[in-house]
Amino acid sequence: MSLRSRLSQNSLLSFLSLVGVRLLKFGSTIVFVNIAGSTAVGIYYVFLSLFRLLNRVGLLGLGQSIIKHISEFTDNELQDTTAPIIFTALALRFVSVGFLILGVTFLRARVDSYVGFDGAWLALSVLLVFIALYATFRSILFGQRRVGIASMFDVVRDGSVALVQVVLVVVGYAEWGLVAGLLFGLLLATISIVVYVRPPIRFDFDRTQAESLVSFAKFSYLDDLVGGEYRWLDVLILGIFVPADQIGVYGVAYAVSQFGFVFSIAIARNILPEVSNLTANDQPEQRDTVVRKSLQYSTLLAIPILVGTVIIGDRLLSDVYSLSSGSETLVILCCGAVVYSAYQQIHQLFYGLDNPKYAFGLSLLSGVINVGLALVLVPQFGIIGTAISTTLALIVVFVVGLLLADRLTSVSVALPLRHWILQIGSAIVMGVVVATVNATFAVDHRLFSAVLVLIGGLTYGPLLLIADSFLRNQLKRSVTNVLAS
Repeated sequence: MSLRSRLSQNSLLSFLSLVGVRLLKFGSTIVFVNIAGSTAVGIYYVFLSLFRLLNRVGLLGLGQSIIKHISEFTDNELQDTTAPIIFTALALRFVSVGFLILGVTFLRARVDSYVGFDGAWLALSVLLVFIALYATFRSILFGQRRVGIASMFDVVRDGSVALVQVVLVVVGYAEWGLVAGLLFGLLLATISIVVYVRPPIRFDFDRTQAESLVSFAKFSYLDDLVGGEYRWLDVLILGIFVPADQIGVYGVAYAVSQFGFVFSIAIARNILPEVSNLTANDQPEQRDTVVRKSLQYSTLLAIPILVGTVIIGDRLLSDVYSLSSGSETLVILCCGAVVYSAYQQIHQLFYGLDNPKYAFGLSLLSGVINVGLALVLVPQFGIIGTAISTTLALIVVFVVGLLLADRLTSVSVALPLRHWILQIGSAIVMGVVVATVNATFAVDHRLFSAVLVLIGGLTYGPLLLIADSFLRNQLKRSVTNVLAS
């Protein structure tokens, strides 16, 4: 398969899987907030934030390292390179996870008290084991440049999580229902991906391989600790200053804003393995093309979603989630989503170019700015302060990332202003149409909110496809390839 075909097909499959995951989370969160209540959801988000933090410590940053090492080889060499990597990576991870579980067990009373329900420490311990296995095999698929297939396992994981959570919440379980669903979904996904990959495991710890993995992973490890999803860092800070119900509102607003990330994440997932492979095989022109196209279409969804939330954000939170506040927070987070969509491409570029220290430096800078501003703004403005700190941090690191990529690497990076203007223009037209329909009919029903979203999508999509011939042709080719396969 050609580079363009593989990139398009992987991006489309990854995009579809991410859309499916977001829709599942969107629908399940509606059930959680309306049945379990924002307080229970807030407690669950605190549990998740602690799990994500411990997970970033336990995974040792090896995910990016596994992808980088495997992606440097040709398709014919992949089978031979996977065997010595997988056992070594698993051994390193489980040593780390073992220490974490001992720590969580020793501090179990404090863990339960911080999270807000008994037994949280045990659930955390089990989840850490599952995620170590799942993440390792997922990274193998990414390294083999089978990004689309790896993304489908995310659908299996999050789909089963959402299904079990909804059932348990509906029958009367709140916090534990949400946690049990997470346990079941991760277990099912782990078993599925291990069976699918069926890797050749050689039970021999390779010290040379370990040193090579750790050499790359030391920066991606630190990057995972200070970077990653900003919501979990935000929630940890909010847990100090605001009540659980407000944390629940922030979590909902952040979840909605994440729809803007979907397409950019789908594209960014391909950058590390593709740039790494093209660089190792001395194909700089194709590598630059991958980077240029990824930036051009990274904001494809983030821009129209920002415009949409400005117009009907308060209505969506009220009609869908029964929330009377949070619209300002949502709009600010959507501004951050636009910046993050483009920044994510630059961040992954540094990994593909074997410069993880720059990726770590950007995440460290954003984390310091985010935490510093949040500690000042949250006591004054609550969850709005957290949204502001996150967005400002993203703007700074995006600008710094562009400067670093331009001055310190051989890749030609330029802002695709023409394509972004096309997206902004299409989004503004969409906004005018949605605002006109909303003002003309003014129907006070949550179904009408869904109609407004549908109208926005049916306006923006065709307008952009008409204006952008490359996107139109590439979409047609990608759909054909997926259907043919």
